[in-house]
Formats: sequence, C-alpha cells, structure tokens
Amino acid sequence: MIGEVHEEFYPATVEQELQVDLDDDAFEDWEEQAYLEAASAASLATD
Repeated sequence: MIGEVHEEFYPATVEQELQVDLDDDAFEDWEEQAYLEAASAASLATD
C-alpha cells in the first residue's frame, strides 16, 4: 500500500479534500485518530 499518513481524521476535512460524501455516523469512532490516505494498493496473495 502506498499512501500518506495523516495525524488526525476529521470527516468534514476529508470530504472537502477528496470531494466525497462520507456517512458521518459511520466514521465518528475514528475522529481525531491517525489514518492512511491510500494512493494505491495491491494484493501479494498467490494462488
């Protein structure tokens, strides 16, 4: 995973920066917590 670590999660700020509409109730438990804004992700799993 490649991304940027942010010190504090505020739904309103993330919504504005990413131009998305988040369900505030679903993310309220993570407010003020550090989070990773993923730029890309890949699976290393093999069959």
